[in-house]
Amino acid sequence: MEQDLDKKEGAYTMRTRLREETEAPFRKVRLFIFGASAVSASLGAFISFSRLLAGLSHVPTAAPLSESLGNLAVNAGVIALAAFLISRDLQAGERRLLRMSRGA
Repeated sequence: MEQDLDKKEGAYTMRTRLREETEAPFRKVRLFIFGASAVSASLGAFISFSRLLAGLSHVPTAAPLSESLGNLAVNAGVIALAAFLISRDLQAGERRLLRMSRGA
């Protein structure tokens, strides 16, 4: 069992990865929530963009342009925020792994 923990998987040992996970136990949950938010906002942006195109094409049943633009802007903001938070969380995890692999 002890040998399995010291076996390298990629750049870090399993022991180092487990230590990193104990320091940030909810990291995977956060990444899931951020990813799900990005996917949800992407779907919303697609729908808002479709409604915007319908409004620009003067479809009689289309939503008002101001509403469609507002929804598209909110969804784009959520996508950008989720991407930023995912990137920041992944970088923090990598820094923790690097620090632990050096023995700190």
